[in-house]
Amino acid sequence: MQAKHLLVFVVLLFQSQMFFGQEKWSLQKCISYAKENSIEAKQAYINVEQSKLANTQSKLNMLPSLNFQGSHGYNWGQAIDPFTNQFATKQVRTNSLGISSSITLFNGFQNVNSAKSAKYSYLASVEDSKRSINNLSLNVANTYLQVLFGKEFVTIAKNQVEMSQIQRDRIAKQVEVGQLAKSNLLDAESQLARDESALVSRENDLSLALLNLKQLMQLDASENVDIVELDLNTVKVNMLQDKASTIYEIASETMPEIKSAEYRLESAKMSRNVANGSRSPRLTLTGSYGTGYSGNNRQPIGDPTIVPQEFGYTASGETVFVPNVEYNEGFQTKSFENQVKDNLNQSLTLSLTIPLFNGYSSTTNYKREKLNYELSQLSLKQEKNTLRQTIQTSYNDALAAYRQYLASEKALNAQQESFTYTQLRYEQNISNQVEFSNAKLLLANSAAELSRSKYDFIFKVKVLEFYKGNELSLSNE
Repeated sequence: MQAKHLLVFVVLLFQSQMFFGQEKWSLQKCISYAKENSIEAKQAYINVEQSKLANTQSKLNMLPSLNFQGSHGYNWGQAIDPFTNQFATKQVRTNSLGISSSITLFNGFQNVNSAKSAKYSYLASVEDSKRSINNLSLNVANTYLQVLFGKEFVTIAKNQVEMSQIQRDRIAKQVEVGQLAKSNLLDAESQLARDESALVSRENDLSLALLNLKQLMQLDASENVDIVELDLNTVKVNMLQDKASTIYEIASETMPEIKSAEYRLESAKMSRNVANGSRSPRLTLTGSYGTGYSGNNRQPIGDPTIVPQEFGYTASGETVFVPNVEYNEGFQTKSFENQVKDNLNQSLTLSLTIPLFNGYSSTTNYKREKLNYELSQLSLKQEKNTLRQTIQTSYNDALAAYRQYLASEKALNAQQESFTYTQLRYEQNISNQVEFSNAKLLLANSAAELSRSKYDFIFKVKVLEFYKGNELSLSNE
């Protein structure tokens, strides 16, 4: 018995921890989770980092280059030794060491303008990332709203089932005592079955909406998600505090799609200047410092001895001798250390390149970048027009949703009275099952439409607030 009691206690404790430990998901939490885990958001972050690297590199390109060179090689056969300027006919080992540096002093400000272009491209990529996050947030909010719809519709469907169940039980008692025919009970049971089927359909719709929300957040489908319900019984038209024109003025200064287009316009302008700079003269300063070693570089050993060497003959037949220096110990290869010191060389070169004719490539590139700049101007204008149209449409949709909400509220009140009257007539056996079912269905549809229009209006208002720079939220404040 004690083991059974312990097992029951453990099960109850585990269930209670699951119940109290489960945290509901607010819209802000869903959006934050999606930002951290969605593939789209991660791709946006990587694109920003890539653009940041390109921006940094464009600045570093203006610095002088500095390189070290070193070589180690062998030569066979007849060749001129670069360090002794003598013919070498046997295997010779050579080494060379050196550093070189080069800097562009002037090239039509191409490096400067390239760095500016990369900077604006980086800033544009940051705004593009924000735009992707905004789109993700709106998608999560819209799906979150569909889940709210689904929960409302499930609640309405459950109420319909409860009402049908009550009616079915009441009729069953009347049939049992002979007050009603059994056909009335069959009709009531049929209506209950239809309502239960409608409930299953609504629950499936809710499950699908939850699945879509999980997929947007990159959550596993088996994860249990329960969202925070919005407790807002009334809506007011003054929730639309600003006009569409006012909202647009704010959005045009803050929305990332506009900033991105502006930055890309500046980047295109700098790229045009880069292309124009390619037609300018280029002035470059280059310097080097190096040394080397050759196995053919030999030096004498020992004391020199002058030995006469036959050179030729005079006209009278006498032998001509010339002095020839010989060393009693021969020759040896000059040491690596001494050769490195002796073979030091430096150079400094200032070069000027003036483009005269290159197949009009510079002119063509300039014209191409000029056209890209004009396209960027049009893109900025298009983004502003799109934003203005989106805000105007959203504002009109919000007003229409509010009017729909008022109409749905009136329709529900009227349908509630109609249903109450029909229910009373049905309970008094004055009306039939068909009339009662129709009245109950109309009441359910009216309740669903009121719920849909209510959340639809609230969401559209929140979207307009979002364009003003506010975070997406479905709080009651």
